[in-house]
Amino acid sequence: KQWYQRRVHGQRQGREQANLGRMEERLEICEEEMKQAEVAMQDATEELDGNVQQVSQDRGRREEVSTELEQLQRKLQNAQADRRQSQHDVRMAQALQALQRLYGDGRVLGRYTDMVKPVAKRYNMAIAVAMGKNMDAVIVDC
Repeated sequence: KQWYQRRVHGQRQGREQANLGRMEERLEICEEEMKQAEVAMQDATEELDGNVQQVSQDRGRREEVSTELEQLQRKLQNAQADRRQSQHDVRMAQALQALQRLYGDGRVLGRYTDMVKPVAKRYNMAIAVAMGKNMDAVIVDC
């Protein structure tokens, strides 16, 4: 009976030793995987920090470009308005010359805007509002 108990006890110890060996191997594998995961996490954190910084720089650049675009659009709108005004002025001058040729002998004196100048520049807006659409009227001598 003792012999059998020693044999069973020995087999148990052998199995426990084998289990202990397998567990130690699994522990080593888990520790190695944990180290690899920590390195991967550190790399991912560094990459994330780099991406966050890049996004911040890109936002700043986008704001700069947006501001520059708005300035260029305002300049373009002003240039287009100036061109339309210039074309309008040219057409008015051509119409005035045509009237002067047609009626001649000093009867067509000129455009209101060319002939009437306010005493002070501060009155320009008031006169423009008062005259309204008649600012480009042609003055004639009857």
